[in-house]
Amino acid sequence: MLLKNDLFDAADQTRYRVLSIDPEGHRGWVMPVSGPGRWPEYRDFGVLTGHVSVKALRGSDAGQQPDLAFYSETARRRAYKAYDAIEPLINHPHIFVASARGPLVEARARELGISETTLYRYLRLYWRHGQTRLALIPDFDKIGRSSAALTAGRGRRPKDGKYRTFQMTPEDAKNVQTAIRKYYLDGEISTLAGAHFRMREEFYSYLDGNGTRYLHPDGECPSIFQFRHIARTKFTLTEILRKKRGSKEFDREHGAHLGSALEEAVGVGHIYEIDATIADVFLVALEDRSTIIGKPTLYLIYDRWSRLVVGFYVGLENASWTGAMLAILSVAADKQALCAKYGIPYNSEDWPADATFPEKWIGDRGEMNSNNSYRICDGMQSIVVNTQSLLPHRKGTVECGFRLLHASIADVTPGYEPPMNAIKRRQKRYYQDASLTLDEFTSIVIKHAIAHNRKIMKGYRLEPRHVLSGTPAVPLDLWNDDVARRSGALARYDYDFLRLQLLPKDKATVTQDGIKFKRLVFDCPSANELGWYVQAGRRGNFAVEVSYDPRSASSVIVYNPADRRQTFECRLAPASKEFAGYSFAEVEYIFRRAELNNFENKASADQAKAELRQYIRGLSETAVAERKLASKGKSRSGRRADTAYARAAELAARRREDAAMPSITEPLPTNVIPMQTAPSARPAFDDRGKSEPSPQVESGAIGGPAKVTSSPLRDMLRRKAQEKLNARGSE
Repeated sequence: MLLKNDLFDAADQTRYRVLSIDPEGHRGWVMPVSGPGRWPEYRDFGVLTGHVSVKALRGSDAGQQPDLAFYSETARRRAYKAYDAIEPLINHPHIFVASARGPLVEARARELGISETTLYRYLRLYWRHGQTRLALIPDFDKIGRSSAALTAGRGRRPKDGKYRTFQMTPEDAKNVQTAIRKYYLDGEISTLAGAHFRMREEFYSYLDGNGTRYLHPDGECPSIFQFRHIARTKFTLTEILRKKRGSKEFDREHGAHLGSALEEAVGVGHIYEIDATIADVFLVALEDRSTIIGKPTLYLIYDRWSRLVVGFYVGLENASWTGAMLAILSVAADKQALCAKYGIPYNSEDWPADATFPEKWIGDRGEMNSNNSYRICDGMQSIVVNTQSLLPHRKGTVECGFRLLHASIADVTPGYEPPMNAIKRRQKRYYQDASLTLDEFTSIVIKHAIAHNRKIMKGYRLEPRHVLSGTPAVPLDLWNDDVARRSGALARYDYDFLRLQLLPKDKATVTQDGIKFKRLVFDCPSANELGWYVQAGRRGNFAVEVSYDPRSASSVIVYNPADRRQTFECRLAPASKEFAGYSFAEVEYIFRRAELNNFENKASADQAKAELRQYIRGLSETAVAERKLASKGKSRSGRRADTAYARAAELAARRREDAAMPSITEPLPTNVIPMQTAPSARPAFDDRGKSEPSPQVESGAIGGPAKVTSSPLRDMLRRKAQEKLNARGSE
């Protein structure tokens, strides 16, 4: 059934709006909503209809238009004015009849002093668009527009008439959009003015006969204002910012941050957030407070649901798995011993999450994205999740935790440097105020964690059950209130178990000299009892798995390959005991430094070797020449025939030379009696190896050196040569 104002598609392929219906409901006045010059018609609905009717207020069949209150005051005023002009006409019973409509409109036009065309236009709008005041709202966005041109003769005239306003066409608009997308959004040009100039070079220029490019003058190309208008109307701000700043920066700085971190967390102990930062405090050395050691690395672990600080670590290492591991170990550390170490009063109520571990860890693609983080999954049955890079709000609890800590200590901590100071010119030198040691700053972090866990959190969204039970928005109270409900999902782990599970693992080599790991040698009685060293010496070296603390090279934990549940603590062997107290990084640096020192001295060592070889070559060349001259006429085997005699004679001569005392040139004291040199008692040997009388010695003055008149080696060689000549003559 059709009602007044219904839109329906008729059998003649025309869409009509129902203006009035006769009492019997079969006939009435309808208005075609499309086509120029159409007026109300009195038709039979049975002939026209045949399709399902579509209800709407205006000519669109896709929903209702906004109320008049949403339009501008000017648009509403014009709609009311138009309605007041045609109100007597639309209320007249014969207004739909063409013969009566003309005189009525003519009379109303004379009465108001307006043209009949205006009244006819108002009536047509009123009947086509729903017979309400809203139907008479003017379409300001279509006024003055032309389908053939975008500017259609409009636009601000330049001052002094310097040029004509360029009339843009759809082709020009396409060129502008292409330039914006190509040069501004996807290119390296950072301003719309730069993209506009590139557009003029590409689309609005020409080459003369010499190949020189000339730009079209102003008035013959889109102006910068038209260029910017297209950029504002055809490209959304979201599209521009995402293209120019990148998706990560847009999501972080400009995108919508909807929802809450509590939407993912179901209760306490469900999600722990962990992250590291460089603390904004300069520290000094423990042994000498005048020496500045820089800023420490700070790790914090927060329970997302209750905002409770459950773990921390302060150290001088860079952000790495070592720092993350020590922060995780702090969750299970002995809090009483920890407080005693740093001089803080211990209260067990300050640490309700002691040794309690979550179902899920959230990091930021740093150390929690390394292979070492899989030990958390294997040892604690937890899930490790890494957020997208450059999106810190995905783990906003711990990120805000860093800000809260710095804000709480900024005005009372010496050596604190505000982050903005790093980008200021002539910044203040806050490092000159550095006074705290690493241990003292660690104690400040512990006190801050205790204070934060008892702090009232403004803006925290409490659940109705918390409000009704009187639980305040305090991390400590929220944890204690919800831990009973979550007790079945939480887990506790022993510190020693966690230490073995989280320490880095690597392979060491068992040799006959000890267990070698990272250039150091370790030893333990258990390895000797198991016969590892004997096995390595007999069957060859073999590998074992070790866990080690990167901060200390004094000991490692070795796993028995026959039973991995059995572990031994091995300490440095005597061969490496000088590295006790060093870290593995320091050990590696020392060895690399030694290699560098050796390399720096390699040139002089190579030069000395070269000089030695050169000296040997020079000496050998002379010796070889003399040997060839002396061996002329002798066979190779003949040179070794007298080796024993020659060796004995050479030894005797060397001994006499070594035993001879040098002559004294200075006068002796009067109380010293010079010793008389005795003749040599060493016997000479004949050709049969028997001793013969010593050569004649000519005595000189008392105390004078003995003068050797003959050489035993020369005499023996001369005698052997004479014997050989005699043997040849007898033949």
